[in-house]
Amino acid sequence: MVGTDVPVIMNKRSTEQLHDIPTIALDQRGMSAIETSIVLIAFVGSWLGYPKLDALMGLGVAGLMLYSAYGIAIDAINDLLGNPLDRKTISEIQSIAMQVEGILNVHDIIVHSYGAHRFISLHIEIPEGESPESMHEMADKVEKLLIKQMDADVVTHVDPVTVAGEEFDKICKIISANMKAMEINTNIQDLRIVKNKAIESILFQVPVSIDFQEKDQFKIQCSLDLQQVYSDCKVMIEFKSQMTMR
Repeated sequence: MVGTDVPVIMNKRSTEQLHDIPTIALDQRGMSAIETSIVLIAFVGSWLGYPKLDALMGLGVAGLMLYSAYGIAIDAINDLLGNPLDRKTISEIQSIAMQVEGILNVHDIIVHSYGAHRFISLHIEIPEGESPESMHEMADKVEKLLIKQMDADVVTHVDPVTVAGEEFDKICKIISANMKAMEINTNIQDLRIVKNKAIESILFQVPVSIDFQEKDQFKIQCSLDLQQVYSDCKVMIEFKSQMTMR
């Protein structure tokens, strides 16, 4: 197989401002106001001869505290596992990476937050046949740009892909026709064609939504269409579930 992954890691310790502090402060003030109101209601109720109201209001305060703790825990877990990214962030990372000459596509972008620190992982596609030194240099340039402009640690995976030739164009048309028939509105990723005297293997990835249910049907039909043209080739299709972007 001609494809390899070349992961390159560059670390840079950095901090970023907490832009959400005003919002957090507003939420805390709102919660404090509700808790204060509950305490006052309990006090007035007891004074008017309803002592059980004090216990009920205590349960209300406890419920608010549990709700606040749940929200904090969910935010922390989402940051650690990776939040769905907004389109602006995705476009910004892609645009920065594509500034490096020779990169054809950028995909599988993931951003993790650890406190005030961010960690970015991404895949870049380059033409197959490049030397390992050239692959490393491209990844290195991408990481330096992202570190400088996004203030984060970065891991870049290099995916060599087939990009030219008569067979390439024909294979792309067959795959694209099948994707259109299944209403898959994304682009082929990591297309690799292994050829000696004839086409031996066709490997590619198809980005789909998490709820896409026709993977087996697509795989069968697309493989049949490709093998009608390249009868002895092996077709390997991988589906990449995409996180929903905000």
